Amino acid sequence: MKRDTIELVSKHNLREALSKLGETAGKLEHWQLKSEIDNLDTTYNYMLQYASQGVNDPSRNVMYNNIVKKIYALTRITDALDELKNGSRYLSRMYKTIKKLKPYEEALEELESAYDFMITTDNNGKQDMANALKKMQTITDELFTKIWMPVVWSKEDYLSVTEMIDSDDIDDNIKAVIIAAVGLSLIELMDPYKTRLLIHSYIGGFSPLVSQRALTCLIISLLYTESQIEESYDELNQEFKALSLNPDFADDIQRIIKQLILSLDTEEIDKKMRDEIIPSIMKSSYFKKSVEDIIELKSDEFTEKNPQWQSLKDNIKELDNLRMEGADTNMGAFSQLKRYQFFNNPAHWFYPYSTDTPEIYELMNKAGNEDYKAILEAIMEFPDMCNSDRYSLCLTLKDMSQFPMDGLKEGLTAQYNMMKEKLAELGDNNKMEKETVSRHFIQDYYRFCKLWASKEDKKDIFTDKLTVWKPKLIYNTLEESGHLKSIADYLFSKDYISEALEIYRHTVEINPSDIESLQKIGYAYIKSHDYELAVDVLDKANMLEPDNEWTLKNLAVCYKKTGNAETALKYLKEAEALNPDDIKLCNQTGITLIQLERFDEAIKQMYKVEYFSSKKNPARRAIAWCYFMTGKLDEASEMFGKIIETDDVCTDDYINLGHVYLLKSDIHKAIEYYKISSNLSGDKESFHKKFSEDADMLKAKGISEEMTYMIPDMVYM
Repeated sequence: MKRDTIELVSKHNLREALSKLGETAGKLEHWQLKSEIDNLDTTYNYMLQYASQGVNDPSRNVMYNNIVKKIYALTRITDALDELKNGSRYLSRMYKTIKKLKPYEEALEELESAYDFMITTDNNGKQDMANALKKMQTITDELFTKIWMPVVWSKEDYLSVTEMIDSDDIDDNIKAVIIAAVGLSLIELMDPYKTRLLIHSYIGGFSPLVSQRALTCLIISLLYTESQIEESYDELNQEFKALSLNPDFADDIQRIIKQLILSLDTEEIDKKMRDEIIPSIMKSSYFKKSVEDIIELKSDEFTEKNPQWQSLKDNIKELDNLRMEGADTNMGAFSQLKRYQFFNNPAHWFYPYSTDTPEIYELMNKAGNEDYKAILEAIMEFPDMCNSDRYSLCLTLKDMSQFPMDGLKEGLTAQYNMMKEKLAELGDNNKMEKETVSRHFIQDYYRFCKLWASKEDKKDIFTDKLTVWKPKLIYNTLEESGHLKSIADYLFSKDYISEALEIYRHTVEINPSDIESLQKIGYAYIKSHDYELAVDVLDKANMLEPDNEWTLKNLAVCYKKTGNAETALKYLKEAEALNPDDIKLCNQTGITLIQLERFDEAIKQMYKVEYFSSKKNPARRAIAWCYFMTGKLDEASEMFGKIIETDDVCTDDYINLGHVYLLKSDIHKAIEYYKISSNLSGDKESFHKKFSEDADMLKAKGISEEMTYMIPDMVYM
């Protein structure tokens, strides 16, 4: 239906488009939607009548475009409703129940009433408190389900949910769950009121738990809704401008975008944890026993990044560094602990960890559970685990009465103190709280997408291209605040080279003298084998900074790859003048001289490489070959003789030494070395192939054609 209606609108057949929409809405028995479509149809008919009567209406163009925008919006709404009513996904199954759920106004009243009871009850009323907490949880879970539905809010819905967010008598943890549901709903269907709620929740002066979740949801949702906003809801643009009035907006979105980019490394980090880091930690027998009780662990030389760019990825080698960057190091360890009934309800994946969650409150207040209580409170303050993993750990402890509690408590305390000290070095507690809130939410979101039992029934944003910096609102803010290049650098450090390339190109358009961006564009082109494009940008970088060694070396690479060894040599020599002790550079210069058949110069160069290298044979092979090619056969045989006395001699060394003696007319000695080469090759065909490849070169050196035919037979006499 959606495709047909959109096609009709694109052909400006609005009457038929409205007719199809109305017909579908009628079948869905959604009379409010049907009424909106009918009203729009009436408006369009009036417009047609006035036009047919020759009425000159200066606002006709605006009205027509507004009708088109509204049809697009109503088409998406109708299509989503059709999927809800007739589909088989989780949301479709739950949609049949939402009419039984409380209206938003009633839910608000009950939440506020339960909250008032909680703060006024005494410590002896533990059962009453538990009942109040369970009631709040039930209402919160119902709200999550209802809000998640891809159904467009009415103004009354918006005002009621906004009142929940504004209420001082509703806990921030509940507000955070509401906001998560709004974010999930928006990636299913654009709703201007839900978008407004996220904007309001960010700029309204709320706690970081509320504001940062709202901004994270808004950033993610724009990936899915930006085109729909431009198509049907351009009135939101004024409200988006209000975001920039928040002085922290640019810094906040930069941080969240980096965290979302980092989340894409979770699978790679999980593998690193399983294959490298965890095995080394598990060498401790006590730790191994403790952890196994808790969880079931799943068993070209120059074309490199410029060291001056300080790639983050190059510095991440240990678990502590991964954690300090905010990487998700716990996904693998806790993925097996999401099978508890607690996680059957999708809302619970987005619960901020709290000792007021009924399951945790019950565990804390159970008689004789003093040790558990201390640990559950310690987990509350531990910044390394996301909320979902904290619940997993607590629910696991509940089932393990024999677990060494003292050891766990000491371990958690030690890690917490270590993290706290490092975070204190960074200062700005509010900034760190915001960073932690958004990081935990993204990690919770990731687990929901990957591990929830009905995950196939919903969109997994982490399998899409998470180019969250691209929506205009985000992109323009990053650019105006000077953060755009920082995002490109972060993408680059994570090896998202093509994504970073787009931003660097834009950066260079704005600032043509940005040498680092030019270098990175050149690097990206080299990695994609677009050497001519790389030369263009690296030439510009070289003009701006003529003595940059990295630029010179990579220009040499490009010219060699495009077959211009002479120009490559020019840049290699310029680079070598800047760093004469760079062995890789000296080696590449020597190899290029050999390619250009400037053997005498190459010999001098490769002797320098041999002198400075710990492994001598690669340089010696080049020197011996140059001697051979220049007819200095005694020197060639002497150098090959040194090579065959070492442990890393190879079959080619013996065959080349055989060539030397063949040119010296010492056939007996030549055959001797050819036989050794053949024996090392393992088979006759391999030797015959190698010898045949050199036949033209030997003939050019004066060996008769018949001799090149006879040598292999002589070897196997």
